[in-house]
Amino acid sequence: MIAAPRPISQAEPDHWHTKADRSILTPAELEGTRGKYQIPLEIGLRLPTSTERASDVRPREFSLYEEAWLEGVRLPLPQVLVDVLNELDAAPGQLMPNAWKILMVCASSWLQAMGGLALTVNEFFSCYKASG
Repeated sequence: MIAAPRPISQAEPDHWHTKADRSILTPAELEGTRGKYQIPLEIGLRLPTSTERASDVRPREFSLYEEAWLEGVRLPLPQVLVDVLNELDAAPGQLMPNAWKILMVCASSWLQAMGGLALTVNEFFSCYKASG
């Protein structure tokens, strides 16, 4: 059970939103991430400033939580993932970890089942419906 000093409806957003969380990653750990998750060198990595959160991204950037990497996400993103994100008008960091897992398993399984043909966004959405 989680005990809160007051109901969430009475709490200020920074007391319950992820914006209250600050990155604790060091520069060395960030560079280690590149090797651990096979991030290509042409993709720039940077740590957030002391005032930035995962939801604060600059143009042409996106953030990902480590959970996505643990679920098998690798860069560059498979085309079907890019297409799904575009269809949802969402950034990669906006997908829940289980959504990453579903997308990665579907993309991988489809390749094997269809003799190397890639899953399309239409095929994906004929099986799954976005909600929320």
